[in-house]
Amino acid sequence: MADGDSTDPTEPVRSGQAWLLLLLPPLVPLLGAAAILQFITHPELSPANLTGAFAEGRDVLGRHMADRMIYAAAGFFHIVVCLGAIVYFLDGLRRMPTPLRRRGHLYILAALVVLTLTVVLLRAPQLDFAVYKLTYVNIREILRLSLAEADLTRYVVGDFTKLSILVYIPTLFGMVAVITAAALATAAAGELPRRSDGEWRRQFVVRVRMLQQAFYVLSAVLVTSTITIMLFFQLPVALAGDDATRMALSAYAQGLTAFWGTVFTLTLIATFVPATLILRHRAQRYRERLKAPQEFQTWLTDQVPVTVEKQIRNLAAMFAPLIIGLLGNVLQSVVRFG
Repeated sequence: MADGDSTDPTEPVRSGQAWLLLLLPPLVPLLGAAAILQFITHPELSPANLTGAFAEGRDVLGRHMADRMIYAAAGFFHIVVCLGAIVYFLDGLRRMPTPLRRRGHLYILAALVVLTLTVVLLRAPQLDFAVYKLTYVNIREILRLSLAEADLTRYVVGDFTKLSILVYIPTLFGMVAVITAAALATAAAGELPRRSDGEWRRQFVVRVRMLQQAFYVLSAVLVTSTITIMLFFQLPVALAGDDATRMALSAYAQGLTAFWGTVFTLTLIATFVPATLILRHRAQRYRERLKAPQEFQTWLTDQVPVTVEKQIRNLAAMFAPLIIGLLGNVLQSVVRFG
């Protein structure tokens, strides 16, 4: 292709709104998690079956206040990380040369997805979802059985308790961060400019590097999500009055943490892999049209190097939520049980 050619056949004008479907893959792990938990949940599982005696005394309250403060601090840190990530993703969207009309469609769909998830979260108490019962209701009811936690489970504003506020707000920030990242990935996978060979290459490199950085940022968001949710699941453990109850509650928390760490890892993959594959396909099509494809391949390797170090770093970021969840469980067990 000669430099300055404005009719690149590898970038056909696409009609319709099918490209917006790239915003939806991050929802697949969540939907899959809900379906799996709905399928495997034991019908007789209840907070009463998970608990025996509860400890009493000032030492229990002191230990539990420490757990509360650590959980609250982790939730606050998670919110701050999410805010930074959202700003980063929105700035990337702003700098993306997406046509104004398509940008509007993308923003509208992203807002609708966030609104739908928020409504589902707020209406979850009226819905018979195992994912909500196992992840939140059981923990809440176990805490409610303990006098040390009674204040957290009292209703303070309408149908909201202190505990639900502490859980819902970080969850909503996490959801917004994921959907904003998906919007950025969707825009990055869009058509590349066809004005010139140089502009095509420049934009391609910009988008690949933006996706790489966004991948690491969202990984940080999901790692803080895993840490926060792990500390929430561990809240009842210090209240146990005997070893059997403590071990049962700890095992339940560990299972939930490992499960959601896996879901968060899959969410990270689902957010960026489709866009990455589309950009790789665009580069392959572009290379096939060139008179000197080897020159393009050499240029691409120089601009977007794939080193062993980078592959290891990518794998570490990809599996970080799961790894943090598993390591966190081990550390919690060591601290609590010696």
